[in-house]
Amino acid sequence: FGIILILGVACGGEDHDHEDGHSHSNEQSNTVESGDADKGEQLVTDNGCLACHSLDGSQVIGPSWKGVYGSREKLDDGSTVLVDGYYIAESILDPNAKIVEGFSPNTMIQTFGEIFTAQDISDITAYIETIK
Repeated sequence: FGIILILGVACGGEDHDHEDGHSHSNEQSNTVESGDADKGEQLVTDNGCLACHSLDGSQVIGPSWKGVYGSREKLDDGSTVLVDGYYIAESILDPNAKIVEGFSPNTMIQTFGEIFTAQDISDITAYIETIK
C-alpha cells in the first residue's frame, strides 16, 4: 500500500498510462504536499545522488538528470519509458525495475525506499523536473 501512495504522490495523483498498459492513480494524493524543488535539491545533495547522476548531460554511474523529466529513456530491454513522477518514484523504490540502456543493474543503493518518505520523493521529482 505504501508504494502505491508514493507512486501516486510523485506523479501528482493523476492517472498516467505507462508502457505496461496500466493506469496508475492515487486517491490519497492530498495526504502529501506537492513537491518542493528546493527541498529536493537539498535531499539529493545530502544523500549523495549527484555522485552518480550528473546535471550537465555527462554520463557517470547513473543517467544524467539534465532535461530528462518528460523525455523518453531507452531501456536495456529495448523498450522505452516516459520519465515522469511515476518512473522516478519507481526508480528510487525499486532501482532494478527498469534499467536505462548503457547502465548496469545493482549500482544504485537499493534501500532508498526505506530512507525517503513520500514527500521526499515528491520533492526530488520536483527538483529533477527543474533541471533543463
